[in-house]
Amino acid sequence: MTRTYSVLLVLVASLTSPGVAQDSHEEKLGQVSFQTSCAPEIRSSFNRAMALLHSFWYEAAEAAFLEIAEADPECAMAHWGVAMTAVHPLWPGTPNYEKGKRATAKAVALGGGTPQEKGHIDAVSKIFVGPEPPDYPAREKAFERVMADLHAQFPDDSEIAIFYALALTATAPPEDKNYTNQRKAALGRK
Repeated sequence: MTRTYSVLLVLVASLTSPGVAQDSHEEKLGQVSFQTSCAPEIRSSFNRAMALLHSFWYEAAEAAFLEIAEADPECAMAHWGVAMTAVHPLWPGTPNYEKGKRATAKAVALGGGTPQEKGHIDAVSKIFVGPEPPDYPAREKAFERVMADLHAQFPDDSEIAIFYALALTATAPPEDKNYTNQRKAALGRK
């Protein structure tokens, strides 16, 4: 009986440990410092939302950006962030156009407060604004061109560099065995 009880106890403990470990999971996203013209009190929330976006946690990032939009209704970049959560450039498929179009329209209507913000909003609008049905590869390429121009204007802006590198990687031709886009992305060059 004692042996059966011991085996049962070990079995139950092994089944519950992963759940307990998951509950105590700490969010480790890294540090982001994305300058916006949004209300100063949402700065840390915005940086966390950006960290979620950079970590490809699209649903959590969308929820965080929506909370920011509610807290600061004039924050165009919150809507830009929602639109960016609809873009999954490293995975096959197309973005969630309806969500992206709605969020982009709100961001465009509010406008960006800085040249960098205006550039980010212009770039995402290349994906979600245009003739229907959308030609996604052409729109990705247009996004890349805007990010290239933005990166040339603000070469020291790490967030612009990150999105430019992502655009280069997403638009890399699969037949290019010289990996031209990927090399540009790695070097941070235009």
